[in-house]
Amino acid sequence: MKKIFVVLILSILPLQLFAQFKNPTANPSFIGIQAGTTFPASPSIFNENFSLGFYGALNYEKSLSDIFSIGGDANYSMYTIDGNNGAVTGDMLSFISVTPYIRLGDNIGIRSTSPFGRIGAGVGFSSAARVIKNSVLILNRESETGIAFFAGAGIDIHLPNLSKMTFEVSYHVNRVSDINYSGALVGFGYYFRL
Repeated sequence: MKKIFVVLILSILPLQLFAQFKNPTANPSFIGIQAGTTFPASPSIFNENFSLGFYGALNYEKSLSDIFSIGGDANYSMYTIDGNNGAVTGDMLSFISVTPYIRLGDNIGIRSTSPFGRIGAGVGFSSAARVIKNSVLILNRESETGIAFFAGAGIDIHLPNLSKMTFEVSYHVNRVSDINYSGALVGFGYYFRL
């Protein structure tokens, strides 16, 4: 985990230097990374047997105006078996989603902080999952492909070098086969301007 974080930070530094020479009034493009915590929400078999985990995401955004952008989000989230419940054993459950999205928010940093919202839909992939509770198999799923949705809102913190930091709370749904796995994601991001 630490190695991944270090590689991401080191890959951002050269691009950040390049971003300082861009025109601050043009409709910008951004590349960003996000990381945070995941909270299982529904269905009950998911919520009751899995605990919070980690997520990471890569994003690309293209501003079409001062307040409207389109973009793409590649997101990985994972949930572990609830360690506080000794009667439950099984496998970690993870999701990968690739979702185009639309975003409303201040793209040029008129104010130092500003709210934003975004919504997207795309494709999602779930890992195989097996849960045993009190020696009874209650969940046994193969890896599956389905549809992914998300809606999120947060705050941009615009930095003097034209990049921005973000805080976002989002709600994600991964529909695979006959189950809607949903969870809340809370995290921070860093976006550098291209």
